[in-house]
Amino acid sequence: MAMYLMRLFISILCLTVSIPQVFSEDVTVTGTVSDRDGSPVMNARVSFFMNTREFRVSTGTDGRYSVKITGSYSDVAGEFQAGTPYPNPFDNSVNIPFIINTPGDVMLTIYNLAGEKVRIMVFPDVQEGSYNAVWDGCGQNNAPMSAGLYIYAITFKGRSYSGRLIKAAGTTSGSSGSGLEPVMLPPDTPMSGPVLRFPVTAEVTASDYYPVRLTDITLVRDTVINFVLTRKNAMPFTVAGNYIARYLDNDYRPMILKGVNLGSSPPGYFPGEIAYAITAATYERW
Repeated sequence: MAMYLMRLFISILCLTVSIPQVFSEDVTVTGTVSDRDGSPVMNARVSFFMNTREFRVSTGTDGRYSVKITGSYSDVAGEFQAGTPYPNPFDNSVNIPFIINTPGDVMLTIYNLAGEKVRIMVFPDVQEGSYNAVWDGCGQNNAPMSAGLYIYAITFKGRSYSGRLIKAAGTTSGSSGSGLEPVMLPPDTPMSGPVLRFPVTAEVTASDYYPVRLTDITLVRDTVINFVLTRKNAMPFTVAGNYIARYLDNDYRPMILKGVNLGSSPPGYFPGEIAYAITAATYERW
């Protein structure tokens, strides 16, 4: 029996070492939407597209917006990746972090060294994202388990991912609660491994303004992106003195039009009426 427990302990250590530590986080994009005069544009719709998903918000009265880009876990290799449980050893509860990039049922099972199931928790229809599976060190009847070594197994889409947990002596007699928390890895955990990059497309629309669309944006971390919109005008052209003016850069600017007049009116006719085509000789005299 002692030899069996020793082999089981070594197998658990190998499983624990082989689990990669994964870090990922949602990206928050903030900024302002203003016109060319610098005035804020309220109720502008700001959308970020990642693959087939759209993340949309509207600006406030100050023209500011803030949108969280989630679901970036599709860039994580495989359907499931696990992090390192913390704290481990633990007193009251332990967090088992993991990331899934597709929805599905998640089951957490806790075993003792004898291979007996002491706790089973099932979380149906978990959406893609980053989570902590929390075990409070209690059995199925909510009674505290004794100190020692335990095995956890997270089952997702027919596959199980295992590791070891150490419950320290001196735990409290009450339950601190078990469950699934949609949170990120702890902020005091040092970041390591590859940094995920998320390509997105941004689009900003507002009433009475021309839309803006930006492509080839790559998000790595929380980012500030400010947008400037150009107001639409019902009259793109107008008369300014003796000139035709075009609306450009928030103002009407005179234009000089060049061309050839192919007709004329003899004296006494209505102004502008073309009476006959001008001959080449007449045009040459002009």
